[in-house]
Amino acid sequence: MAQIFNVLSPLFSAVEHLTLDYKVQNLSSDWRNQADRRRWRELLGSFRNVKTLRVHHGLVEELSRSLRLDGEPPLEILPDLKELVCPVESVDNGEFTTFIHEREVAGQPVNLIGDALPVGYTSYKLINSTGTFYVDPDPVPPW
Repeated sequence: MAQIFNVLSPLFSAVEHLTLDYKVQNLSSDWRNQADRRRWRELLGSFRNVKTLRVHHGLVEELSRSLRLDGEPPLEILPDLKELVCPVESVDNGEFTTFIHEREVAGQPVNLIGDALPVGYTSYKLINSTGTFYVDPDPVPPW
């Protein structure tokens, strides 16, 4: 998935509001493997102008680990990020504390917002320079 986003990154560079939603599926164990930190960072690197990031609770743990710097420049990933919206319990548990602190130290603070249901919309509204598009999620298969 990250490789696809790298190819399409010029299109994604205009994205300012990014929602990472998650839907539980009954998949085989091969499909349940979580993306590693490097792949998450490659994926997020495609969205250089994101100002608001909304994260589903099913992705919080993996994403919070991926945003830890480990000696990297703090503004390499999501340099324009201003708001990180996640479930209230993720704020209370301190899931993003390290990331928020590192951004503050770098002079690029991020406002951490706890929301009862930050994602899981029934449809999405995409706005770009050519107009507004509405995207409905794929229907749940009957099996």
